[in-house]
Amino acid sequence: MWVGLLCPVEDLRVYGYLTNTNIKLMCVVEDSDEMGVGQFQQTREAELRSFFATVHDHYVEYTLNPFSKLKSPIVSPRFAKAVWTLVQNFNGKKAS
Repeated sequence: MWVGLLCPVEDLRVYGYLTNTNIKLMCVVEDSDEMGVGQFQQTREAELRSFFATVHDHYVEYTLNPFSKLKSPIVSPRFAKAVWTLVQNFNGKKAS
């Protein structure tokens, strides 16, 4: 389930994603002057949909672990590394 742009804040944009199980994910992205505003927003939103869907997949994988505690902070190095890799790829950098 996709929500989209929540609000612009100075030179940042806040995007949100709501899952069908009411999990809320947020992402803050810096504005870029590389493209026109409309084209930039459409391109970034398409990338963000994929980004959020993949983060959601990793979250579901984490919650399938019988030892994970629901409704508590995520303390999984595997989850953290997966999200960090996604962020690096989204920013156009090679993950290490």
